[in-house]
Amino acid sequence: QIAKAKETTEATGIELFSAQQTGLPTQLQRQIEIATLPAAVQISAKALKKQNKQAWDATQAVINAVAEPIAMATGARRFRSAAENALKQAKDIRTEAASPIYKLAFRRQRQSKDPLIDTSGIVRTIRGRAIDEDDKIKRTLLNAADRIERAGGDLKKLHKVKLGTDDKLSKITGSTALGKTEKRELAMAQKEFVDLLTDASPTYRAARAEFMRLSPGVDRIENSIINSVIKIKDDRLKRASPLIFDATESNPETVTLVRETIDKIDPGAYDELLRVELGRRIGRAK
Repeated sequence: QIAKAKETTEATGIELFSAQQTGLPTQLQRQIEIATLPAAVQISAKALKKQNKQAWDATQAVINAVAEPIAMATGARRFRSAAENALKQAKDIRTEAASPIYKLAFRRQRQSKDPLIDTSGIVRTIRGRAIDEDDKIKRTLLNAADRIERAGGDLKKLHKVKLGTDDKLSKITGSTALGKTEKRELAMAQKEFVDLLTDASPTYRAARAEFMRLSPGVDRIENSIINSVIKIKDDRLKRASPLIFDATESNPETVTLVRETIDKIDPGAYDELLRVELGRRIGRAK
């Protein structure tokens, strides 16, 4: 135990007292008693002040070993940038894999190898649903039906209609965000619409399958704490480090996944954010 204490002292540069080295309760109590004696007050105060300074310097050395002090200014922004690139990379990989198959499906129809898609049935269904809905939901459903009809059975145009509806359904906040009932009704119509496209074009169905095969990589980031950092505005970036390292929100497995994801994009970005968090916590100490 004493040998271990000496190693710690040498490594950190902190001059530990005998009782601190051994950690024995009897010696620690004796140290307290001696420090309160009138003749020892000034001596112990001076020694403790020196030790406190050594402890502070050692602490700074440890956190500076994680990343340079400049990280306090750059860490959060660098981490968010790496997080954005991680999500973009996952989406790009998915797009690059599925895009050629989608293009093949569009080309087959353009070359008359596949016929135009009959969308009259889905248009009637969506318009029929809109009849009994309130004005806002009715407008949303009728707008979807009109856009499908205007595509004229062209698969490429119909795919663009699908992407536009996906964007609407994905919005959570803002003036264009859908209400719960509105979103539910539109999502139901969207599912039937996509089913029509995949049934009508086997090539389009294959493209959808490839897209969905690679979606878990995107979903893992979008549903993780990494995406929460991506959404942080510039003027609130100081929230990034507490968000990632909040023990009440993140378990060790989650933090490990975060590090692996960020390190693949920008090695060092995670360490800089960790340096920010260590500086924040230690900065509270007197």
